[in-house]
Amino acid sequence: MPNIMPIRTKNFGRNLQSGAVAIIVALSLPVLIGMAGLALDLGKLYVTKTELQNAADACALAAAVELDGTVLQFTIAESRGIAVGKLNKSFFQSVAVAFAEDVAVKFSTTLNGSYLTKTAAVGAGSPANYKFVQCSVKRDQIPNYLMPVLSVLGTQVASSSNVAAAAVASNRPGQGTCSLPIGICSADVPSSKPIGSWLEGTLSGGNGINGAYKWVDFSAPSGGADELAEILNGKKPQDCNLKPIGDDVKESGAKASLRDDYNTRFGIEKGAATGIPDFSGYSYYVTNWPSKFGAYSNFAANRFNNTPFQGEVLSGIKLAGNPSILNMTELASRGRDRRVAVAPVVDCNLFATANASVPVQRYVCVFLLHPMQTQGTQNFTMFLEYLGNAANAGPCNQSGIAGASNGIGPRVSALVQ
Repeated sequence: MPNIMPIRTKNFGRNLQSGAVAIIVALSLPVLIGMAGLALDLGKLYVTKTELQNAADACALAAAVELDGTVLQFTIAESRGIAVGKLNKSFFQSVAVAFAEDVAVKFSTTLNGSYLTKTAAVGAGSPANYKFVQCSVKRDQIPNYLMPVLSVLGTQVASSSNVAAAAVASNRPGQGTCSLPIGICSADVPSSKPIGSWLEGTLSGGNGINGAYKWVDFSAPSGGADELAEILNGKKPQDCNLKPIGDDVKESGAKASLRDDYNTRFGIEKGAATGIPDFSGYSYYVTNWPSKFGAYSNFAANRFNNTPFQGEVLSGIKLAGNPSILNMTELASRGRDRRVAVAPVVDCNLFATANASVPVQRYVCVFLLHPMQTQGTQNFTMFLEYLGNAANAGPCNQSGIAGASNGIGPRVSALVQ
């Protein structure tokens, strides 16, 4: 009788079960990969979207500062917005954000109205009616690495995605105003003072200032020269802890190193005097601007060329100790709004009394024209350019924190959408 091998049904069942599991895993794998891709790729897009939004916000806030009602505001606002926005990066901080000129920055007379490019806004006329700036930015062709696997299930997923962001800013009355520790003498800035006038002061051998302005201390007696230095170089935000109009300040005792701290705003650094510079270190003095009037418009138009301080011979400003001069690249990467600032107006005659407290009458906007001379400083004549009442729309809109819409004080840029 033939030898018949028995059927091993138990092992057959196991093999059948293993095969079924393999089929299920094979069928499920695209779904699992697709779900993982959905999480990873969408997460990547979300991060990029957030980074682009940061860039758009920065661009809009910086551009809104320049809404001063003049036709020049459109060109300056676009340049400034793009320069600040480009400091941001996207795609996990690996790629610089790009803003297209005459495309990315637009202007409108109302929040929900039509937004016009720089060229169109100039052509439309009535620049004083434009109160809102919109910055738009996008990044195209962001690769989707895993989501396309879902296409095997009939769900068509593109191989790349586009992400965009936009922000709108305007100007509102400020609170917590930031200011220079320099008091402007009320007699030198009457209401009839022409905007663009140069205010003259003299640095004395004792490191004080005489003339149209003086060093002032906002928190005497606890302040002093060290606090003034931190305000000037930007290392601490004490310049935003100001007293309101009517409260007192005192004339501050100064020290020689304050000049070095002041000069950091021009990208000039010496020893421990390092700080936050402006985008431009280019100096205006009687040597290269003999009219002593209206240098700010030239500065605003050329600020983002990131021109370094031009040196002693060309500027007429002598600097002791061979300080470091920040170059174009350093000014572009480290630059902030450091040469246009709010300053308190006080009655300088009251400082004639020893240890006198003098009330703040109002705040004005000034432009820092040039660094302070540090070599041969006896009776060195220095200048600030008067840019008008700080409460008006103008170059000082970047100072402070936005307050209520019905508030008073210097107007500052704020995001509104």
